[in-house]
Amino acid sequence: MIVNAQEAEEKPGPGQTILNDFGKVGRDLLHVFGNIKDFDSQDALIYTGVIAGSAACMPFDEDFRDFMLNNRSSAADKYFDFHNELGSLQGMGIIVGSTYLTGLVFDSDKLRGTGRLMFEALLLSGIYTHTLKITFGRSRPYNEEGACSYKWFETKNMYYSFPSGHSTGVFSMATVFALRYDKWWSYAVGYSLAAGTAFARPYKDQHWLSDIFAGACIGTLSGIAVVKADEYFNNKSKQDQASKSFSFQILPTGINLNYKF
Repeated sequence: MIVNAQEAEEKPGPGQTILNDFGKVGRDLLHVFGNIKDFDSQDALIYTGVIAGSAACMPFDEDFRDFMLNNRSSAADKYFDFHNELGSLQGMGIIVGSTYLTGLVFDSDKLRGTGRLMFEALLLSGIYTHTLKITFGRSRPYNEEGACSYKWFETKNMYYSFPSGHSTGVFSMATVFALRYDKWWSYAVGYSLAAGTAFARPYKDQHWLSDIFAGACIGTLSGIAVVKADEYFNNKSKQDQASKSFSFQILPTGINLNYKF
Protein backbone atom coordinates (compact mmCIF):
# COMPACT_ATOMS: atom_id res chain seq x y z
CA MET A 1 0.00 0.00 0.00
CA ILE A 2 1.31 3.46 -0.94
CA VAL A 3 0.03 6.63 0.76
CA ASN A 4 1.10 10.03 -0.60
CA ALA A 5 1.24 13.11 1.57
CA GLN A 6 -0.92 15.01 -0.90
CA GLU A 7 -3.62 12.35 -0.66
CA ALA A 8 -3.41 12.31 3.12
CA GLU A 9 -4.13 16.04 3.40
CA GLU A 10 -7.68 16.86 4.43
CA LYS A 11 -9.71 18.79 1.89
CA PRO A 12 -10.64 22.28 3.15
CA GLY A 13 -14.24 22.98 4.09
CA PRO A 14 -16.54 25.28 2.07
CA GLY A 15 -15.61 28.36 4.09
CA GLN A 16 -11.89 27.87 3.68
CA THR A 17 -12.36 27.01 0.00
CA ILE A 18 -14.15 30.33 -0.59
CA LEU A 19 -11.39 32.22 1.23
CA ASN A 20 -8.75 30.41 -0.82
CA ASP A 21 -10.57 31.32 -4.02
CA PHE A 22 -10.74 34.99 -3.03
CA GLY A 23 -7.00 34.85 -2.52
CA LYS A 24 -6.60 33.41 -6.01
CA VAL A 25 -8.63 36.29 -7.46
CA GLY A 26 -6.14 38.79 -6.08
CA ARG A 27 -3.21 36.59 -7.05
CA ASP A 28 -4.31 36.30 -10.69
CA LEU A 29 -5.15 39.97 -11.15
CA LEU A 30 -1.83 41.07 -9.62
CA HIS A 31 -0.09 38.67 -11.98
CA VAL A 32 -1.88 40.16 -15.00
CA PHE A 33 -1.07 43.75 -14.04
CA GLY A 34 2.45 42.78 -13.03
CA ASN A 35 3.11 41.47 -16.52
CA ILE A 36 2.23 44.77 -18.19
CA LYS A 37 5.92 45.61 -18.03
CA ASP A 38 6.57 42.66 -20.35
CA PHE A 39 4.53 44.28 -23.14
CA ASP A 40 6.04 43.06 -26.42
CA SER A 41 5.54 43.35 -30.18
CA GLN A 42 2.86 40.65 -30.21
CA ASP A 43 0.86 42.55 -27.58
CA ALA A 44 1.32 45.75 -29.56
CA LEU A 45 -0.04 44.03 -32.66
CA ILE A 46 -3.12 42.79 -30.79
CA TYR A 47 -3.97 46.17 -29.31
CA THR A 48 -3.32 47.88 -32.61
CA GLY A 49 -5.81 45.48 -34.17
CA VAL A 50 -8.44 46.37 -31.57
CA ILE A 51 -7.95 50.09 -32.16
CA ALA A 52 -7.90 49.70 -35.93
CA GLY A 53 -10.99 47.47 -35.89
CA SER A 54 -12.93 49.93 -33.74
CA ALA A 55 -11.90 52.80 -36.01
CA ALA A 56 -12.93 50.79 -39.08
CA CYS A 57 -16.42 50.31 -37.62
CA MET A 58 -16.97 54.00 -36.92
CA PRO A 59 -17.87 55.08 -40.47
CA PHE A 60 -20.72 52.56 -40.34
CA ASP A 61 -22.05 53.54 -36.90
CA GLU A 62 -24.89 55.75 -38.13
CA ASP A 63 -25.99 53.36 -40.89
CA PHE A 64 -25.93 50.39 -38.53
CA ARG A 65 -28.04 52.30 -36.02
CA ASP A 66 -30.62 53.09 -38.71
CA PHE A 67 -30.69 49.45 -39.77
CA MET A 68 -31.33 48.22 -36.21
CA LEU A 69 -34.00 50.80 -35.48
CA ASN A 70 -35.78 50.18 -38.78
CA ASN A 71 -35.95 46.42 -38.34
CA ARG A 72 -37.63 46.10 -34.98
CA SER A 73 -40.35 43.52 -34.40
CA SER A 74 -42.13 41.89 -31.47
CA ALA A 75 -40.08 38.72 -31.88
CA ALA A 76 -36.83 40.68 -32.01
CA ASP A 77 -37.94 42.70 -28.96
CA LYS A 78 -38.30 39.53 -26.88
CA TYR A 79 -35.02 38.07 -28.14
CA PHE A 80 -32.98 41.18 -27.43
CA ASP A 81 -34.78 41.88 -24.13
CA PHE A 82 -33.51 38.51 -22.88
CA HIS A 83 -29.97 39.12 -24.08
CA ASN A 84 -29.96 42.67 -22.76
CA GLU A 85 -30.80 41.40 -19.27
CA LEU A 86 -28.18 38.67 -19.64
CA GLY A 87 -25.49 41.34 -19.94
CA SER A 88 -26.74 43.49 -17.07
CA LEU A 89 -24.91 43.50 -13.73
CA GLN A 90 -27.69 41.40 -12.23
CA GLY A 91 -27.67 38.94 -15.12
CA MET A 92 -23.91 38.49 -15.10
CA GLY A 93 -23.93 38.23 -11.31
CA ILE A 94 -26.45 35.39 -11.49
CA ILE A 95 -24.35 33.55 -14.09
CA VAL A 96 -21.12 33.89 -12.12
CA GLY A 97 -22.72 33.18 -8.75
CA SER A 98 -24.68 30.14 -9.90
CA THR A 99 -21.64 28.70 -11.69
CA TYR A 100 -19.42 29.10 -8.65
CA LEU A 101 -21.97 27.87 -6.10
CA THR A 102 -22.92 24.85 -8.21
CA GLY A 103 -19.27 23.88 -8.39
CA LEU A 104 -18.92 24.38 -4.65
CA VAL A 105 -22.01 22.36 -3.74
CA PHE A 106 -21.25 19.47 -6.08
CA ASP A 107 -17.51 19.54 -5.33
CA SER A 108 -16.54 20.31 -8.92
CA ASP A 109 -13.19 22.12 -8.93
CA LYS A 110 -13.47 22.85 -12.64
CA LEU A 111 -16.92 24.40 -12.45
CA ARG A 112 -16.08 26.36 -9.31
CA GLY A 113 -12.85 27.53 -10.90
CA THR A 114 -14.75 28.60 -14.00
CA GLY A 115 -17.06 30.74 -11.88
CA ARG A 116 -14.07 32.29 -10.12
CA LEU A 117 -12.30 33.06 -13.38
CA MET A 118 -15.47 34.59 -14.83
CA PHE A 119 -15.54 36.90 -11.82
CA GLU A 120 -11.88 37.79 -12.35
CA ALA A 121 -12.49 38.49 -16.04
CA LEU A 122 -15.41 40.76 -15.20
CA LEU A 123 -13.30 42.71 -12.71
CA LEU A 124 -10.39 43.07 -15.11
CA SER A 125 -12.47 44.03 -18.14
CA GLY A 126 -14.58 46.34 -15.99
CA ILE A 127 -11.53 48.35 -14.95
CA TYR A 128 -10.52 48.90 -18.56
CA THR A 129 -14.03 49.61 -19.78
CA HIS A 130 -14.97 52.07 -17.06
CA THR A 131 -11.71 53.95 -17.51
CA LEU A 132 -12.31 54.27 -21.27
CA LYS A 133 -15.95 55.31 -20.78
CA ILE A 134 -14.95 58.21 -18.56
CA THR A 135 -11.97 59.15 -20.72
CA PHE A 136 -13.78 59.32 -24.07
CA GLY A 137 -17.20 60.47 -22.88
CA ARG A 138 -18.84 59.33 -26.08
CA SER A 139 -22.48 60.26 -26.48
CA ARG A 140 -24.97 57.40 -26.59
CA PRO A 141 -27.05 57.11 -29.78
CA TYR A 142 -30.33 58.07 -28.11
CA ASN A 143 -28.88 61.51 -27.27
CA GLU A 144 -29.19 62.33 -30.98
CA GLU A 145 -25.83 64.09 -30.94
CA GLY A 146 -24.30 61.85 -33.62
CA ALA A 147 -21.62 59.19 -33.55
CA CYS A 148 -18.77 61.72 -33.36
CA SER A 149 -19.85 63.49 -30.19
CA TYR A 150 -17.33 63.18 -27.34
CA LYS A 151 -17.15 64.93 -23.97
CA TRP A 152 -13.82 63.97 -22.53
CA PHE A 153 -13.73 62.85 -18.88
CA GLU A 154 -17.50 62.99 -18.55
CA THR A 155 -19.15 61.05 -15.71
CA LYS A 156 -22.77 61.07 -16.86
CA ASN A 157 -24.20 57.75 -18.05
CA MET A 158 -25.51 59.31 -21.28
CA TYR A 159 -21.85 59.80 -22.28
CA TYR A 160 -20.74 56.27 -21.40
CA SER A 161 -21.16 54.84 -24.88
CA PHE A 162 -17.58 53.75 -25.67
CA PRO A 163 -16.97 50.90 -25.15
CA SER A 164 -20.03 48.76 -24.44
CA GLY A 165 -19.94 47.42 -20.88
CA HIS A 166 -22.51 44.72 -21.62
CA SER A 167 -20.42 43.46 -24.55
CA THR A 168 -17.23 43.55 -22.50
CA GLY A 169 -18.76 41.56 -19.66
CA VAL A 170 -20.44 38.82 -21.66
CA PHE A 171 -17.46 38.28 -23.92
CA SER A 172 -15.12 38.03 -20.94
CA MET A 173 -17.32 35.31 -19.41
CA ALA A 174 -17.81 33.54 -22.75
CA THR A 175 -14.06 33.41 -23.29
CA VAL A 176 -13.42 31.92 -19.86
CA PHE A 177 -16.14 29.31 -20.39
CA ALA A 178 -14.91 28.44 -23.88
CA LEU A 179 -11.25 28.08 -22.88
CA ARG A 180 -11.92 26.17 -19.68
CA TYR A 181 -13.90 23.44 -21.43
CA ASP A 182 -12.22 23.83 -24.82
CA LYS A 183 -14.91 21.98 -26.80
CA TRP A 184 -16.75 23.06 -29.92
CA TRP A 185 -19.97 23.41 -27.91
CA SER A 186 -18.37 25.63 -25.26
CA TYR A 187 -17.28 28.07 -27.97
CA ALA A 188 -20.64 27.85 -29.76
CA VAL A 189 -22.76 28.37 -26.64
CA GLY A 190 -20.54 31.00 -25.04
CA TYR A 191 -19.99 33.21 -28.04
CA SER A 192 -23.49 32.90 -29.49
CA LEU A 193 -24.97 34.14 -26.20
CA ALA A 194 -22.35 36.89 -26.02
CA ALA A 195 -23.04 38.01 -29.60
CA GLY A 196 -26.77 38.19 -28.87
CA THR A 197 -26.12 40.49 -25.92
CA ALA A 198 -23.69 42.64 -27.89
CA PHE A 199 -26.20 43.27 -30.69
CA ALA A 200 -28.97 43.89 -28.16
CA ARG A 201 -27.23 47.13 -27.20
CA PRO A 202 -27.53 48.93 -30.57
CA TYR A 203 -31.00 47.45 -30.92
CA LYS A 204 -31.84 49.21 -27.64
CA ASP A 205 -30.20 52.37 -29.04
CA GLN A 206 -27.62 52.31 -26.23
CA HIS A 207 -24.44 51.83 -28.26
CA TRP A 208 -22.83 52.25 -31.65
CA LEU A 209 -21.40 49.38 -33.68
CA SER A 210 -17.82 50.42 -32.84
CA ASP A 211 -18.71 50.40 -29.13
CA ILE A 212 -19.71 46.75 -29.16
CA PHE A 213 -16.70 45.76 -31.28
CA ALA A 214 -14.29 47.37 -28.81
CA GLY A 215 -16.16 45.91 -25.85
CA ALA A 216 -16.09 42.40 -27.32
CA CYS A 217 -12.33 42.66 -27.90
CA ILE A 218 -11.61 43.94 -24.39
CA GLY A 219 -13.76 41.21 -22.88
CA THR A 220 -12.12 38.48 -24.94
CA LEU A 221 -8.59 39.65 -24.09
CA SER A 222 -9.49 39.90 -20.40
CA GLY A 223 -10.85 36.35 -20.39
CA ILE A 224 -7.70 35.05 -22.04
CA ALA A 225 -5.51 36.94 -19.55
CA VAL A 226 -7.09 35.50 -16.39
CA VAL A 227 -7.19 31.95 -17.78
CA LYS A 228 -3.49 32.18 -18.65
CA ALA A 229 -2.70 33.55 -15.18
CA ASP A 230 -4.54 30.64 -13.55
CA GLU A 231 -2.75 28.14 -15.78
CA TYR A 232 0.60 29.71 -14.86
CA PHE A 233 0.02 29.18 -11.13
CA ASN A 234 -1.40 25.68 -11.65
CA ASN A 235 1.71 24.67 -13.61
CA LYS A 236 3.93 26.26 -10.99
CA SER A 237 2.14 24.33 -8.25
CA LYS A 238 2.59 21.05 -10.13
CA GLN A 239 6.30 21.74 -10.53
CA ASP A 240 6.61 22.44 -6.82
CA GLN A 241 4.81 19.19 -6.01
CA ALA A 242 7.12 17.27 -8.32
CA SER A 243 10.18 18.63 -6.53
CA LYS A 244 8.81 17.81 -3.10
CA SER A 245 7.11 14.53 -2.28
CA PHE A 246 6.53 12.29 0.68
CA SER A 247 5.31 8.70 0.75
CA PHE A 248 5.57 5.50 2.71
CA GLN A 249 5.15 1.91 1.62
CA ILE A 250 4.11 -1.11 3.64
CA LEU A 251 6.15 -3.96 2.21
CA PRO A 252 6.54 -7.62 3.27
CA THR A 253 9.96 -6.71 4.60
CA GLY A 254 8.73 -3.71 6.60
CA ILE A 255 7.83 -0.04 6.17
CA ASN A 256 9.71 2.00 3.59
CA LEU A 257 9.68 5.79 4.19
CA ASN A 258 10.55 8.13 1.29
CA TYR A 259 10.89 11.89 1.43
CA LYS A 260 12.10 13.99 -1.46
CA PHE A 261 12.80 17.70 -1.35
